[in-house]
Amino acid sequence: YKLLTAELLTRPHLTCQSSLFSDLEFHFKDSKTEIMASGRPVSDFDLVYIITAGKFQENLLLLSSYLNKHNIQVVDSIFSRGNYLEVYKLSQINKLSSVSLPCPRTFVGTNLDSAVKFFNIQQPFKLVAKNSLLDHGEGVFLITNLRQLEDCLNQGFLVQEYLPEKLDLRVIVVGNSALGCIHRIP
Repeated sequence: YKLLTAELLTRPHLTCQSSLFSDLEFHFKDSKTEIMASGRPVSDFDLVYIITAGKFQENLLLLSSYLNKHNIQVVDSIFSRGNYLEVYKLSQINKLSSVSLPCPRTFVGTNLDSAVKFFNIQQPFKLVAKNSLLDHGEGVFLITNLRQLEDCLNQGFLVQEYLPEKLDLRVIVVGNSALGCIHRIP
């Protein structure tokens, strides 16, 4: 990895950037998805080389789909198919947002300053952290201070704006069509 990065940097006609999956940020806002790599929009890239994702498999799957949608070439074709698992929360938020269905503002990343800026945090505040691999309300936490926020970001949780309504709707989507919804009562 280091040798490849060093080699690419010797080519003046290329703009190169190396990022870890922990450096990626996923912004879901106003029916738009934006992925940032070390503060730079991934949509600006012409080519992406993915080496390994480790514990960031869900992030890899969403990134793969994003690259495919934006016609960004991927060096290893195994990552260019965009076949990500539809059960993950990030994938669900991305699909809902792509058809202009309202979703809470959502942030995934490890940079506390970026999260504070994204949510425009002022004291006091409330956010919700979710373990994206759990369901039925497991792994969901209310965040009320910056230390909790930083801990949740470092553990790979997705963070959403807090919506005070006590309403849990499950939307049934087939293809690109929302067929209905279920009001879930805990």
